[in-house]
Amino acid sequence: MRKRLKRTKGICSCSSPRCINHSTFNWYEQDLWTYIARFLDGRSLVMLGATNKWFNSVIMQDCIWKFTCLRDLQVPDPGHVAFSWSKLYASVVDGSHSFIFRQQEKHIDLQPVRCPVCDQEKCEGTMQMLDARHIELFLNQGFQDGSWDYELVGSHEIKKKVRGAYGAIFDFKYLTSKSTAGIFDYKSWIGQPNDFQPKAIIALHAVAVNTNLQENQGVLIKYHTMRAGAEGEIVSIRISQQLL
Repeated sequence: MRKRLKRTKGICSCSSPRCINHSTFNWYEQDLWTYIARFLDGRSLVMLGATNKWFNSVIMQDCIWKFTCLRDLQVPDPGHVAFSWSKLYASVVDGSHSFIFRQQEKHIDLQPVRCPVCDQEKCEGTMQMLDARHIELFLNQGFQDGSWDYELVGSHEIKKKVRGAYGAIFDFKYLTSKSTAGIFDYKSWIGQPNDFQPKAIIALHAVAVNTNLQENQGVLIKYHTMRAGAEGEIVSIRISQQLL
């Protein structure tokens, strides 16, 4: 009697549903990269966005640049803004300064101001200036075309030797807050007496700057404000201190 051979099951193809062809970068979770972007600086974000179109679409989300802008500038959320956050960030870090559109010869944000009576290359400068401005100021047409300008609102002259040029701008509503308290502890940040380099401190609702001075006969302090039009709100405050 012949034995019936047992039929064995041959090798067959997988019966699972076929995998749909996705674009390579669709496999990355967008929320994950949005989170990772929070730990990158602006330059790194731009480099990542230039990798390919997918990363560019993720990195250019306004929420990412808003977080980066508020984090790097250490300012509170202003709420609604008229420009994209990527443009606002660029206007801060692209080298723009208060004199970029007019009075360029008075540019003092990145170099010393020369004495009015000399033009020596080794002159260390005689003026310190502190600007606090609205985050959208540099992008507004009124600022760019010169129709908004600074107005002198007060001045004060100290006709005796001063140890340092100190200037500060506060949001009065937060004058007694914990974040502002560090500015009043000036000994912790102004530098040693023999250190004549400018020092600054930034809080969420305040900013201050100080330069220790050598021998001098006093300083002239001027206060300027800029309005958004004749009756508009104040969009910038400037404090200048010049040696007499």
